[in-house]
Amino acid sequence: MPSLGRCRGSGPQDQAERPTPVLKDAVKGFLAGVPNPNTARSYATALRALTEKFGSYTPVSSL
Repeated sequence: MPSLGRCRGSGPQDQAERPTPVLKDAVKGFLAGVPNPNTARSYATALRALTEKFGSYTPVSSL
């Protein structure tokens, strides 16, 4: 079984250096990277429900 060691740049000190994105920005960025329109539409349905439940400006780190 392969080692599941920590990735470079994943420590607590790195998290403090970068601002946490809000949900709406993370969703937009994620969907922009999905090349298949049908898959993007399916993901968007689930992500829309998540955004409605938690709010567009909820920091992703709090989920």
